Formats: sequence, C-alpha cells, structure tokens
Amino acid sequence: MMTISKAVFLTVFLAWSASASSASFMSFLAANNFKYVTAVTTDGLGNFVIAGTTDATNLQTSPTVFRPNPPEQGTSSFVMKVSPDGARILWATYFPEGALGVAVDSNDNVVVSGLASTGFPVTPNAYQRTAKGRNDMFVAKLSSDGSTLLFATFLGGSGAESITGHPLAVSSDGSILTCGTTDSTDFPVTAPGTQPSATTAFFARLSADGSHLLQSITYNADGCSVV
Repeated sequence: MMTISKAVFLTVFLAWSASASSASFMSFLAANNFKYVTAVTTDGLGNFVIAGTTDATNLQTSPTVFRPNPPEQGTSSFVMKVSPDGARILWATYFPEGALGVAVDSNDNVVVSGLASTGFPVTPNAYQRTAKGRNDMFVAKLSSDGSTLLFATFLGGSGAESITGHPLAVSSDGSILTCGTTDSTDFPVTAPGTQPSATTAFFARLSADGSHLLQSITYNADGCSVV
C-alpha cells in the first residue's frame, strides 16, 4: 500500500512484466488531498484497476460512472481504471466505505471488497442485505465501464470483521473467493470449522452474482490471502 499525506498529487508507480520484457511508468493523478492506494490489478486488456481511499473532491470522474460525486463530508473510497501505458484515466468513480481489495472477472467487471457499516448500498439480490455487526465485510461488483453497481452484499456476523493480506480473487467459473478475520461467533459458515472466540480467519466463496454463499469456513489464523 502506498500512502501520500497532504500532497497535491497521488503518485502511483505500477510495473507490468510480460514474458521476457517489462515496462514501468509513473502516473500522476491530480487530487486535492491525501490518498491511500489499497489494491491494484489488471484486466484482460492490460488496463490497471486501482482501489483506494481519498478525501479528494476533484477526482477525474465522469457523469456516467456509478458515483461521480464525492460524499458531502468525510473520507470516501475510489475505484478507477487506467490505460496500460498510464496515459489515460479510462474511468474513475467514488465508492462508499473502505475499498481494500480489487479483482476482475472474465468480462472485466470489477469486484471490490472492503469493510462497511449500515449505510452501505446493498442490492436487492444480495446474499446478506443488512449489516449484523460493528464492521462487516462487503463484496461488490461494478460493470467493466464503471457505470453500474451489479451487486453489493455484506458478509459478516454480529462482531467485527477485518481484512489483511490479499483478500480477493475471481475463479474460472466466476465465483468470488474472499477472506479476512472475524470475532463474530455467528459468522456465516457452510461447513464446520473453528467457532470464533477470539479473532479467527475465514475463507468464503460467493456466487458470481453475489446472491449465494457457496462455501465458508473459519479456522485458527491471524490473517489470510487469496491467490
């Protein structure tokens, strides 16, 4: 994660390697307050997909994206797609709550995960439509052009969830793999595992449309990553 505090510019360094060749570039994305880049991946066309947190009110959004305007106050997340050479922001959108993981599916739709509270905008088809605890995980999917929230769901219990490591991936069948830690004794599981009494790790697999929890298990660990 790259942090820049009280800076005029967000500086993101992205290196892309393919076969025996590699290319690197430095991109400066104008903003008026500090930002945190929390996750970076690439889509099928080599575009960079970036998630992070910002207090900026002048991200280079367009009217057609999911959230073109910043919140009235406070910190927001953002998701953006940048051309492979770093020369163009293809689209950028503000995103509610804390975006901490990003992945893409086979159609280049953008999957985002993070932590959210009761005001998070879940969709009607969501697996979990209400927040149950102090800090629930969320999983959401944006269309490949950033214009539409395809689904958004909570995933959590009555305690608190947190995210460490690399928390998100999309499998070949489109299902979404995610992980984190929880102290919720009622975290949703589909198979017997470690019942959380302190902080416990979890792995979960959601359907491609976010409507079903296909697999979920808890186990003794302090963190996790999905690759």
